[in-house]
Amino acid sequence: LSTSSDLDQRLRNVKMAIVMRDIADLHQAQGDLQAALKHAKGSVELFRDLRSSFSDAMDTDNASDDGRSNVEEEASSLHLVGSLQHELCEPLKAQRAFAESARLVHTALNTLTTSGSNSVDTTKLAATLVPTLEVSTLLSASSCAAVA
Repeated sequence: LSTSSDLDQRLRNVKMAIVMRDIADLHQAQGDLQAALKHAKGSVELFRDLRSSFSDAMDTDNASDDGRSNVEEEASSLHLVGSLQHELCEPLKAQRAFAESARLVHTALNTLTTSGSNSVDTTKLAATLVPTLEVSTLLSASSCAAVA
């Protein structure tokens, strides 16, 4: 993907971040948690770089083939990082990852609701982000994360 000339740099980075998360999932399934965490963190870093390098930092365009937004994809990567950190007996680091996911989604929802746009797409996106925010908030509560 990094050498493809068909995709613009931004889309290429999104696709690479998603693939890195998929690779992390595979390493986790094989029991190699350190490699999984490395790739999951790499995915999160790519999404962070995307947010910081583009003017529309809370981009809600579709990032994946299944219609998920960049915010949802980044939150998913953060959830994987937190999950892996729990498996590696690092609950405070896991809690930080889950809390970052909750802040990210909360900020995106605030941006959507204060943008003044009341389109069908905005409403649909907000409806998909609310459950993600609820899960992230639940996981970031130290008493709930290990149980969840």
